[in-house]
Amino acid sequence: MRHAIWTVPTPIARAAVVSEKEHDCVLEKRAAGCSLERIVCRPVMPNVLGPELGLVSFGFAVAILNLTGQGQRELSPPRWARRND
Repeated sequence: MRHAIWTVPTPIARAAVVSEKEHDCVLEKRAAGCSLERIVCRPVMPNVLGPELGLVSFGFAVAILNLTGQGQRELSPPRWARRND
């Protein structure tokens, strides 16, 4: 079951890295001869962590709702959508 934890964040992180790889600042650093670690740590990693932190905060919210029992209840349709039987 542990492998299911990474099924959502992994493609999002990969998409962020692929899009960041094509930015001008990364291409300039690569042309200047910067090491891979420097390129990853400076321009790429901060922009990849943003979407990942959003997923983590959403995961915490879901966990809190499930712990308090709020996420388990059945939601009733809004009053305007109910049928008048």
